[in-house]
Amino acid sequence: MGFERKTAMKRMISATIFVSFVIVLVSFLSLPPASYTALQYNNTDYITINVTVAPKIMVDINPSNLTWTNVYPGTAVDGSNETNGYDRIWIENAGSVNITKIWFANSADLPGPLGAGPFGTGNTSLYDPANMVVISKDGTRYFFINRKEYPDSKRYTGTFYIKFDSGATWGRFRNASYEYFWEIVNGTSGNCSDGTFRIGILPHTLESTGTLDVSSTCTAQPLSADLSTVSIDSTTCREGQLTPISLTVNNASTISIPNGVYGVAKVAIGQDNSTVYCVFVKDDCSFAVFTRWNADLIEAASAYCTGINPYIVDSSNPLPPGGITDARVMLYVPYGVPYGELGSATERKVIVYAYGTE
Repeated sequence: MGFERKTAMKRMISATIFVSFVIVLVSFLSLPPASYTALQYNNTDYITINVTVAPKIMVDINPSNLTWTNVYPGTAVDGSNETNGYDRIWIENAGSVNITKIWFANSADLPGPLGAGPFGTGNTSLYDPANMVVISKDGTRYFFINRKEYPDSKRYTGTFYIKFDSGATWGRFRNASYEYFWEIVNGTSGNCSDGTFRIGILPHTLESTGTLDVSSTCTAQPLSADLSTVSIDSTTCREGQLTPISLTVNNASTISIPNGVYGVAKVAIGQDNSTVYCVFVKDDCSFAVFTRWNADLIEAASAYCTGINPYIVDSSNPLPPGGITDARVMLYVPYGVPYGELGSATERKVIVYAYGTE
């Protein structure tokens, strides 16, 4: 009996120990996770990122094309007539340095027969629509980039109702429904580079003949004169001396403006001085270019084109990386343009240039 009693007591103690162990284990396992403070880790480290961006001029120009359809001759059209409603050219600095200069150039209409330009040919392929694009910096006053005009005197030799000097080269500056007659009388060199340039003050329209005399007998005012106090009639003109310069054009505008000798002068168009161009006349009198946004031409003739800023962006207000600016755009379609799609034989390009420094 003694032996059996001891054995029973051992079994009871063992069972008690086992039950206690199970209770303790269950109690431990039922503790919330927050009780495992000994298993938590809290430590950080970091990586330093080093990047050096290389200087690079990059611009993103949009849209890639502008399309106007069903435009009547003698009209000025804006974004409301453009196929997609675009009324400006957006220019974004996609590069890494400040852009300190943005300017334009464009192709221009090709010469027709005898180098007289496309007018009077009836050939739509010779009319370059880029020659009709006008640009504004702020949307208030629009200027041609470089409007290229060919002398009417090369395609018409009869008596005209506008009075010109005998043997003079004459033509017109076309501005949608307005056009201004001009003439150049050769200088001592025997060509147009140092000739006398005259342009009418009153525009010719479908309703008005405008200035009738641009010959040496007109009542002449300086090309840059303030006419606010001048009595103007159909015989009042602007007159100035062309100064010859040797011009080298080092950009894509050479597609329509070749290197050579040009007569140059600053010209105000109309009855006030708010529409000002720098005019370049080829020495052989073959064409004239009225320039406002082509910085290459204006800078080359800066001594004679003072006060004309050809830049949409300049160093006084540079465009930083990621910055966006715009140039307002319209189309001035002159009279005498045949119906149909224009310019299949021309470049049809407006070119945007950007310059920056590190």
